[in-house]
Amino acid sequence: MKTLNIHSSSSEPVDAVDRLWLEGCLQHVQGGHIVKKIAVIGTHGVGKTTLCNALVDFLKKTDKRVELLEEVVRDCPYPIHEKQTYEAAEWIALNQVMREREKERSKIDYLICDRSAFDPLPYLGVFREKTAPYSMELHHSLWAYTRAYLKTYHKLVLVAPSDKIIESDGFRHTDKEIQLKVHMIFYDELEDMDIDAKWCDPSQGPYIFLIESEKIFTNIEQTCKHILE
Repeated sequence: MKTLNIHSSSSEPVDAVDRLWLEGCLQHVQGGHIVKKIAVIGTHGVGKTTLCNALVDFLKKTDKRVELLEEVVRDCPYPIHEKQTYEAAEWIALNQVMREREKERSKIDYLICDRSAFDPLPYLGVFREKTAPYSMELHHSLWAYTRAYLKTYHKLVLVAPSDKIIESDGFRHTDKEIQLKVHMIFYDELEDMDIDAKWCDPSQGPYIFLIESEKIFTNIEQTCKHILE
């Protein structure tokens, strides 16, 4: 498992203004209560939900007040997968933000998110050629907003796919090629985005953890401990 870090693209740490903005996003509106948000992100069929549930159980054992935000996409009223539209990505992203904020209003210590507000965008990128025409200006604006919103998470856990087949649950896409394409967009964007994600010194800002799917199940309690330490 690699420990990664989001910070400015320069060699200097995040400046004071950026740090204050980040801290403001992480704090509860009333009383400055800080809710640590951890988002488990990435492509489908890699064990994200299993890891989220394990993190919740681990935290409860340590007497932490914790809430789980389940996948928003399963409530989406718009078509997804090959028929995904811009409206679907927009609905998923904005509802993710709203539901996170609703959860944060509770006096909790941790919010574990099964996906982030950014997650629908890589899928839109993969299926873009098959979707109905839409405004690229809106696309770029939503992409920029959701990437910037990643600053509000205390930690991000990117789960990489293994060689195993994708088990069908009647909802998720089972094409391995699609799974890998989506993962590579996540990986490349986290490496290049303007918040900026660099695979480097974890001493500044929110951490990014990269973990292989199969390693989640090897010693899941140890995995949780490492993410939360």
